[in-house]
Parts: sequence; structure tokens; C-alpha cells
Amino acid sequence: MIKSLKEENMLSAGFNLEFWGVNNIAYVKKAIVDNEEVWAIYAAEGTRVGVADNLEEAQFIIKQNDLEPLIAH
Repeated sequence: MIKSLKEENMLSAGFNLEFWGVNNIAYVKKAIVDNEEVWAIYAAEGTRVGVADNLEEAQFIIKQNDLEPLIAH
């Protein structure tokens, strides 16, 4: 569990792949949207850019945009 805003910001910054020079990656992870479990798609800098019903669909969408998918847990 995140105990402070500072810790939350450190975790968020740590997953900013664009900051580390990796901008050809989009990552996916499970999320709850409108009370449904989906695969959320995030840009390298951490902005959620879409959702998919399943992992295969999420990976397909990412590859259609000339990016490499990365699965985050």
C-alpha cells in the first residue's frame, strides 16, 4: 500500500519509460473501468491512451501503432 504522496510520485516517475529514453513502447496492465476488468494501454510517459477487452487485442492495437507492447503487473 502506498503510504504517502511522495512515495506515489516516486512510483509513477519510475514507470515513465519516456524519461528513460524508451518512447517506442506502450505498456498494458489490468485495470477496472466502469466496474469491468480491462487491459489498459499506456503511452511510454504514463498516460492511459486506450483500453482493450483482452491482452491479445491490446497487443494488436499497440503493434498497429508501430510500438512494442510491454506487459506491466
